[in-house]
Amino acid sequence: MDHARALADPPSVRRNPGAPGHAAAIAYLEAVLRSEGLAFFDGSSYRHEFAAHRDGAQLTNLAARVRGSGTARPMLLLGAHFDHLSASPGADDNAAAVAIVLEVARRLREDPPVHDVAIALYDAEEPPYFRTSDMGSMRFYREVLVPRGERVALPVVLDLCGHDAEDGALAESVMVMGLERSRVLRTIFDQHLERGLALQPIPVPNGVTGDVSDYHVFRAMGHPFVFLTCGRWRHYHRESDTVDRLRPGKMAAIAAYAERLLRAADAALVNEGGSLDIDGDLATSWPWFAARLAPLIGGGLSTAEELLRGYRPLMRRIDPGGWGNSYTLADVLRA
Repeated sequence: MDHARALADPPSVRRNPGAPGHAAAIAYLEAVLRSEGLAFFDGSSYRHEFAAHRDGAQLTNLAARVRGSGTARPMLLLGAHFDHLSASPGADDNAAAVAIVLEVARRLREDPPVHDVAIALYDAEEPPYFRTSDMGSMRFYREVLVPRGERVALPVVLDLCGHDAEDGALAESVMVMGLERSRVLRTIFDQHLERGLALQPIPVPNGVTGDVSDYHVFRAMGHPFVFLTCGRWRHYHRESDTVDRLRPGKMAAIAAYAERLLRAADAALVNEGGSLDIDGDLATSWPWFAARLAPLIGGGLSTAEELLRGYRPLMRRIDPGGWGNSYTLADVLRA
């Protein structure tokens, strides 16, 4: 919560590019990465500065590295964007997720996994840069990861992770996207990483929402991925998205879940044959989803079409902001 407050409180401070709060957020995050003893990602700096092609805005990604206990490659990645729109303080979107990433990075550094874990804090996720070549995660992928020959086995991305779902029965839910692409990731989900946590992970095919955050470039470039989100809520992109509305317990549970996920992926990579490579899609994995979603969306899920029809009312309960209410099977399979 200290990190979330530093980024989004007082609510008059804004982190949109060009605003004083933008530069202050970069300086704060850089100081935290240094104070936690995290290594520079590229050996020289946490900052990866770039100018936007569309408007010349000066933008900055920040990246660190949790050094693994072994020399195994490839690496894992944990990331979230820190920028936001000028119309909102952006506590849930996305100061809460950045705070969670920093907490998980601290825990991983104290007890390193075998593989390195990149810690990426992205700029320019919000409009007008969203899903353009200037999006911070795209620039990081193309201008840092690719030139260095860094291979990411699994990016884990967080966005909108600080609030309860407004449907009380699903208050503790978090959507877990990307599982249709990897049998190993589905196996990891079935290990019940949420055991002991006040958290209800719900598997959702990415195509139900389309690419809505910084995992976009990784999916487009053929990587497996996991996206954790509590969905949009009534305070999304509004003045009312303030720190006092965040739920610390939910954030703590998601931090623990994300750490367990990364450690399970690390173990899968270590084990003989433990590959996280893409080996499927919803056309092959829908029975797995149907079995796990049946208690929430009812029976009669004998086809992928029926599964997706059942998702719509569930998504409206989790995500009143509107993700995924008009998708078709073709949309989901294409995504």
